[in-house]
Amino acid sequence: MGKKLAIKGHVSRGKEVIELFKMMGGCECGYCGGGTGIYYYISLFGNIEASCKPYEFDTYIVYTLEEFLEKYPFKVGDKVFLYDNITEGCVTGMEWDENKGTVKYCVYTSAECWCDVKELLKWNAIDLVEQCAEMNETQPKRDIDKAEFMIKHM
Repeated sequence: MGKKLAIKGHVSRGKEVIELFKMMGGCECGYCGGGTGIYYYISLFGNIEASCKPYEFDTYIVYTLEEFLEKYPFKVGDKVFLYDNITEGCVTGMEWDENKGTVKYCVYTSAECWCDVKELLKWNAIDLVEQCAEMNETQPKRDIDKAEFMIKHM
């Protein structure tokens, strides 16, 4: 059996931690996602739970919010390209694959397709390079740092 996912709480971006777990099917139970010594996860019953006992996380892969977003940059509602960088789809779901230790994304084009993050990054990497070059020519450096290159949020 693989490892489950846990994300450390974040002092100022706790709401994002909870939103990520909601996107992965977790039921909100009133947690704020804050606190640097708190770890959040989806329980066996599908609830978003929290714990401050790190020894409980031997069977978990633990990320900070920043680490998770860097490794898994796509969210439900994002528009992405599939296969040939021509077919556009929308991320309609995401889930943690315990066996592979990665996030899988459900992308809808004319039908649902489940992809892992490596596939989506491969198919959307060209957009990152092109957008970066375009933004570099048209926008000041400070705006480029804040831009979301690959993802078009709805």
